Amino acid sequence: MQEQDDRTPPGVHSGAPVPEASATTGPPLYETGLRFHGSGSEYFRIWVVNTLLSLLTLGVYSAWAKLRAARYFARNTEFLGDRFDFVADPWAILRGRCIAVGLLALYTFGFDFSLTLGLAGVALLFALGPALLLGASRFRYANTRWRGVSFGFDASLRQAYGMAGPVMAVWLSSTLAAALTESANWLLVCSGLTSALWPWMHHRLKAFQHRHIRFGTQCSSFESALGSLYGTYLLAGFMIMFVGMVAGVAAAALAWTQAGESSTERGWVVAAVVGLGFFMTAWPVLAVRTQRAVWARTSFGPLMFRTDVTVGAAWRLALRSVVLVLLTAGLYWPFAKVAWARLRIEAMTVASEVPFEECIGQAAGTASPAGAAGEGAMDLFGFDLGW
Repeated sequence: MQEQDDRTPPGVHSGAPVPEASATTGPPLYETGLRFHGSGSEYFRIWVVNTLLSLLTLGVYSAWAKLRAARYFARNTEFLGDRFDFVADPWAILRGRCIAVGLLALYTFGFDFSLTLGLAGVALLFALGPALLLGASRFRYANTRWRGVSFGFDASLRQAYGMAGPVMAVWLSSTLAAALTESANWLLVCSGLTSALWPWMHHRLKAFQHRHIRFGTQCSSFESALGSLYGTYLLAGFMIMFVGMVAGVAAAALAWTQAGESSTERGWVVAAVVGLGFFMTAWPVLAVRTQRAVWARTSFGPLMFRTDVTVGAAWRLALRSVVLVLLTAGLYWPFAKVAWARLRIEAMTVASEVPFEECIGQAAGTASPAGAAGEGAMDLFGFDLGW
């Protein structure tokens, strides 16, 4: 069943206010939706060039590829008749990615050389992670514009460490347990703790992002959605368990019918079934329900948000995307990405108790420059907080 934001009464559409206010219905409400103008064929050409040049330059062009892709999606997203823009410096992104590659390599391979080097990588990541997260957010919003005005991200370094420090500690606990002890019980405890706290970590990151966005003189606010995220993750977890059971049955049947085949091949089949099953069942639930829960609790001054996308629509799109990506050997991927963007963007509705033009402030001057080291690191470590 689709969730509904209780702050927005049903039946309000198309940017028009409710005709009359009353003691029961509250003040008039204005609503408008976002529009997405991108097309798969346009983005396919960008994707092909980005992929080829990134391969030919051994990844160096990936910074320019990211800029071109982000700019394409921003410039095709419209709100109140005006489109967004993304104006980052690709050299800044490249410098950030070089730093991120160094940190990733030290964290991933440090323990292969020595315990000391591995612990140094963990310590460095723990020490720099919150600052990189803050830098990523500042960089992304400072380079995102609407009506010529840049967004901003007003969190302080102290707030970033207060929010992300506990998250980094939980996330790195399994790595430390595996490195410092040979006890399987400790590793199991740390892994179980990380899994149990994953919705909490996700919620802290989303809350940090949605409480510090600025446009002009207006800042965002966010109410807790922790209960909704735990419910979402529990539902997705049950789906993953079901997919795992199906994969186990498939593996047993394969082992019985092809006893002479390599167990490695059966392992690949199981992994493929689990991966595809996760994408087509659990991932749409996570994406849709998280978007609905987070944006329903986000406000921007008098602006409120609602997302009308349904899990059923996401499931259908996931199924179609997987089938066509497999049939085209991956060439349908850019078309699928555009389709996902359209589904999620055009499901967004913005509501206000006053006319939009009266509540949207214009920022004076230009946004302060922000470093891109955090942006590159968030891409590589999986913390890219894009909306």
